[in-house]
Amino acid sequence: MQPTTYTQKITVNSVDCDLARRMTPGALLRLCQQAATDHCTALGLTNEYYQTEHVAFLLAKLACQWARPIHLDEELTLITRPEAAKRAVYKRITEIWDAAGREVALVDSRWVLVDTESRHILRRPTPAIAAVPFADTVDRELSFTLPRPERPEPLGEQRALYSLCDQNGHINNTRYIDLACDALPLEELTRAPVAYLCANYHSEIPAGQAFAAERARLENGWYFACSQPQKRCFEAFLTFAEKAAPQQP
Repeated sequence: MQPTTYTQKITVNSVDCDLARRMTPGALLRLCQQAATDHCTALGLTNEYYQTEHVAFLLAKLACQWARPIHLDEELTLITRPEAAKRAVYKRITEIWDAAGREVALVDSRWVLVDTESRHILRRPTPAIAAVPFADTVDRELSFTLPRPERPEPLGEQRALYSLCDQNGHINNTRYIDLACDALPLEELTRAPVAYLCANYHSEIPAGQAFAAERARLENGWYFACSQPQKRCFEAFLTFAEKAAPQQP
């Protein structure tokens, strides 16, 4: 039986840090995404397999909570645990621990398996994915509560540029988090780290296409969203360290 837990050790590089030498939220989520990819590869779900079967795992929503900021040159251990599909949704929990054995962050992500030709969500896994020994249940989880403002502030039109997109031909899920942080006041991001974020991925934005961005300051954090005509594509809620993060359900 292959293990249902995958562990990676990394050192925080300068390219992953901000002006305050803290790891950015997007950089942390890219590490978690790579750990999940490496885990699947180790279980036989390679890029070649996805291309041959015309399937891909796409992120539906995520939440991340920090116990403290993560700094340049820290040594981290990522422990990622996937759960078998429930109603077509695959849950994956990733714990981030420091060199002293303290948990510094927790990521709860929910994925769906998609047919890359029809773009439809697959309610049944392919035979190879069904054979992968994902855990029946992964007990930890975070809140996905995402407050929405009545009148967000429009930020104008943007575009899914080259550096934002991945091999699936659309904006990468972690780059939306970069966009959200870039939309917030720089003085807030440098003064205090992000302590909690929640994001919903409603509809992909293909490479090269335009989209509208908007933001709003809420009572205990910031809201950010991306939209195309007649559809909401992405939205996120972020709080800073001096604000209380939502309690786990």
